[in-house]
Amino acid sequence: REMPASLPRALERMAVLVNRERGVRPAGWEVGTVEIRSLLTRLGDPQRTFRAVHVAGSKGKGSVAARVALGLRAAGLRVGLYMSPHVHTLNERVSVDGAPFDDAQLAAALHRALDARDAIEGDAPANPGAAASYFDVLTASAFGAFAEARVEWAVVECGMGGLRDSTNVLSAPVCVLTNVYLEHSAQLGSSRSAIAAEKAGIVSPGASFVMGMAEGEDEAAIEAMCVARARGAVRVCALGAADAMPEGSEAGRATDAPNPQTHRSPCPHSTTQSNTPNPQNTVARANRALAELALREVAMHDPRVDAAFKNETMMAKMLDVDEADLRRLLPSRLEMLHLDVPADAYNSTAGGGGGANAGSSSSSSSSR
Repeated sequence: REMPASLPRALERMAVLVNRERGVRPAGWEVGTVEIRSLLTRLGDPQRTFRAVHVAGSKGKGSVAARVALGLRAAGLRVGLYMSPHVHTLNERVSVDGAPFDDAQLAAALHRALDARDAIEGDAPANPGAAASYFDVLTASAFGAFAEARVEWAVVECGMGGLRDSTNVLSAPVCVLTNVYLEHSAQLGSSRSAIAAEKAGIVSPGASFVMGMAEGEDEAAIEAMCVARARGAVRVCALGAADAMPEGSEAGRATDAPNPQTHRSPCPHSTTQSNTPNPQNTVARANRALAELALREVAMHDPRVDAAFKNETMMAKMLDVDEADLRRLLPSRLEMLHLDVPADAYNSTAGGGGGANAGSSSSSSSSR
């Protein structure tokens, strides 16, 4: 039958699915990849038509993913980008060559995946694909759209965790871990080390593992590196302590690892830290350094990216991405929110009441 092109209708069909993002979890339901793998099989395994950079972590995933995607695009590659969650509209999650999908493109991709899910449910209700969740269907939609658009590389941000996340079906040549916070403990683990192991679960045999924490920084960083090696990473790359992600743990000193395939990378084109860094600038600098390190690992898999790094003009285009392009892909990045806060509410907050806008009398900013 002819596929509907209506985005509102696609969203209606999506609305009845299990949605982990809204905390909807049926009793006894386990998070995993068996459902999406079945759905992707029905769709012809579109995830096998492109190579990927897979990005996990507690914070900074969106910024790093967008920088890598824009960098690959600057090197002349056709690039898909899949991120979550969205801020304003679902279209933000899927883009090709720096342009988020319009309503018609997104609707077509969603209906295609939803039709496949319905077909599985009709033919074999016991098939795991019949229970594909909201995020499973959305992820499969993105991968199908990337295959149709003939992207060469896709940069894919994990939804939550890594090992059991719906995106973990890629066998990506380059896997990135930005940092590790104590978050989603009920689902990911009760310690940062346990969460690090879950996030490093995106690594597949033969991959390069790129980490935004300094090598040997703490137990979580050590655990992530050990898991990556155990899962078959052929290269484990960590930022030097000066460039490492500043959040999530105390800064540590990068040490030489006994494994000869472990590399400490200071990213020579990263800017130098000042003695009193602006926290916002420090985070942006760390994101940039980690994106550069990821791009350098991609260069080992794609001669066009390698050639771009050997050309100063091309390298500058890859690493110094246009901030307007970055904001288009990340509409919440440094977006100024002007808030009018009533005086009594402000005083109540200052007096210890507390609220969502505590202390925000004029404006605030957010970043991913």
